[in-house]
Amino acid sequence: MAAPPVTSLTGTERRLMCVVLIGQPVAVDRTIVDAPSETHLGRAITELPVTDLPALLDTARTHGANLERLADGSYVATVAGSGAASDQVMQAARCALAFKAIAPDAPIALATGRGVMAGRWPVGEAIDRAAKLLVAEASRVRLDDVTAGLLDARFDIGGDEAGLFLAGQHDVVAQV
Repeated sequence: MAAPPVTSLTGTERRLMCVVLIGQPVAVDRTIVDAPSETHLGRAITELPVTDLPALLDTARTHGANLERLADGSYVATVAGSGAASDQVMQAARCALAFKAIAPDAPIALATGRGVMAGRWPVGEAIDRAAKLLVAEASRVRLDDVTAGLLDARFDIGGDEAGLFLAGQHDVVAQV
């Protein structure tokens, strides 16, 4: 179900938003380590196949997200709303997991925080935290602490030396 359109009083109103960053798949040369830089990142990535773009766009729309391609070939999906923060975060987590199914080798990061839309691009703490998480290994959807704290028991959250990750989603069945 698509999210209702979000209205704002001004173009710079700070609101809660979830940001899903989809980096480019890391190639065999996994040289990304402790302190990444733009030149370091650019050396070890390859493009997502063009055939994946329609699936990414469809998935974003299905989950009420706005998807944009960045200059470096990565993608940013923004889920912003005016409802409950936990509902917004669950919607973004489902979207991130669906993106991972489409692009299993791409690093994906999900972060939640206050921000504004500067034209088509999110600006603020959420995008900054997601960018920092994106350099982790590509096999998991990385999460920030805010997002992890807002997800409920339907989502499996794990952790390792690189931080928190979204392991999956399952249905919660009420025990009678």
